[in-house]
Amino acid sequence: DAIANAAISRLTEAKPQELTSMPWACATLRMMHAPLLAAIASASMLRISELRVQELAATLWSYATLSCSNAPLLNAISSAAMPNITKFDLRNLANTAWALAKLMMTHDSPLLVSMA
Repeated sequence: DAIANAAISRLTEAKPQELTSMPWACATLRMMHAPLLAAIASASMLRISELRVQELAATLWSYATLSCSNAPLLNAISSAAMPNITKFDLRNLANTAWALAKLMMTHDSPLLVSMA
């Protein structure tokens, strides 16, 4: 909790890549820390336009891996990703499609439709 609390207190200083790396680390370690993930989601939404396509896909993958469905974040990622879908490489497309399926966001998902 001490590390998570320290990270939460410094999220306003985080660069876009750091906002992506934190949930990725949590997912890799299978560490579900709801307050940290909620705070990262809020900070990421404020800077969503700064995230590169790889960071959008990785963030979505991380939350899906943890089965953490944060609808506002997922909607923000979808909105940011759709106009840039042609910039996604195959791995980012696959990770994004997997994450949407894992979070059961496949029914009429505009992002999934844009990937087709």
